[in-house]
Amino acid sequence: MSYSIEKPVKDWDEKRKEWLKRHPSFAAGARDRIVLVTGSQPKPCKNPIGDHLLLRFFKNKVDYCRIHGYDIFYNNLLLVLHPKMGSFWAKLPVVKAAMLTHLEAEWIWWVDSDALFTDMEFKLPLERNCQWSMDLINTMGPISKDYERWGRIQRSTFKDKVFPESDDQSALIYLLYTEKEKYYDHIYLEGEFYLEGYWVEIIGNEEFRSSS
Repeated sequence: MSYSIEKPVKDWDEKRKEWLKRHPSFAAGARDRIVLVTGSQPKPCKNPIGDHLLLRFFKNKVDYCRIHGYDIFYNNLLLVLHPKMGSFWAKLPVVKAAMLTHLEAEWIWWVDSDALFTDMEFKLPLERNCQWSMDLINTMGPISKDYERWGRIQRSTFKDKVFPESDDQSALIYLLYTEKEKYYDHIYLEGEFYLEGYWVEIIGNEEFRSSS
């Protein structure tokens, strides 16, 4: 198997099932095993305060994983794993590498480096380590066919899209919008609570402040 984002992985469910058979010590509890994946750029921040905050945010993630018994996979080679996979897309090669490295994990959970947990007891459904997830990774991003025109297509579909190029969130929404039969049965959209958000929006949220 290749760690390259350009080479699709086939029959992943069967390969992972066979691996678990050969490593029975990992089989018990595999369906609940979680790996949290995060990372940052290889170079220091322009402002040293940025590096300090990244360290604090990383400790927050480590503490959260320790409380819940999760493994954590940190990568500081974002933006260099693949020349085309920058900006929004830098996470995909890392997520794929984590899936291939941690066959014992049923769930792979990407968390941005500048995100932190405000509720250390909260648990949520995550991204299953299976063939469907592998196929989804290959569907989106700069390595996909005709990537250059996808930004224009998404902007014509979503009038409030800010970035001219295709980004990960717009790409996923576009897939859900245009291929409902293929994706809806595999994705749950949470709308009952604020799962993640920009801190400026959260601070101004009356419900969040009243529960803090």
